[in-house]
Amino acid sequence: MNIIAIGCEYTGTTTLMLRLQEWMKDAFGQTMIFHDHFKLPNASGHPPLDPDIIIFDEEEKRLVMEMTPKLKELFTRYTLFYHSPSKSSASTVLGGLHIGHHIDELIYAPMYFGYGGPGEPGDRRVEALSVERGLLKHQPDTVLVLMRASADVVRTRMRSAPHPDGVVRDEDIEHVLQRFDEEFARSAIRNKFTLDTSASTPEDTFQEFLCKMEPLWTESDRLRMLTHAR
Repeated sequence: MNIIAIGCEYTGTTTLMLRLQEWMKDAFGQTMIFHDHFKLPNASGHPPLDPDIIIFDEEEKRLVMEMTPKLKELFTRYTLFYHSPSKSSASTVLGGLHIGHHIDELIYAPMYFGYGGPGEPGDRRVEALSVERGLLKHQPDTVLVLMRASADVVRTRMRSAPHPDGVVRDEDIEHVLQRFDEEFARSAIRNKFTLDTSASTPEDTFQEFLCKMEPLWTESDRLRMLTHAR
């Protein structure tokens, strides 16, 4: 299983992954961490399984944001490729759960962090193509899930429960939603589907996720489900 959930902040990517973690305990007999460190300053940690080990504290976050664009680009490129399959890791990569991954970098880096634009060093369009080539070669069963919500719903969620390290600005919501739609359509990942959380509950969204995932589970996933069926 290798799942990448993408979408503008407040569309429900983290909520989906938290629910999937819980479901996996019964379905597979075990769960796995999800990687949610592709938006600065949160470039480390695996919530919620090890919150006290490697998630940055406020001082560390400040230091990250004070880095020059050149250093931010280098730092996030390392994070991105560390969590991407390669020839050397192909025999050991078992898959994983990711939020944002290369598409977060592609959208947010040029908008908010001052690096990765077209023709610049570390052009995130070029890096995204490299990541997807690796995925198609070494993890061809990767599933890309786009979380959607209307701009009004995103704006309401942002105002009622703002993220402590939020990236998206109120005035950018419509544009960011459009950019995620564009990059989802552009992605070469073959297995992909969308979930709209505008009017659905988290549980309704998760049940829709399971329905759309049904034909996409790998043989290994299905074997684990059969082994741990109750």
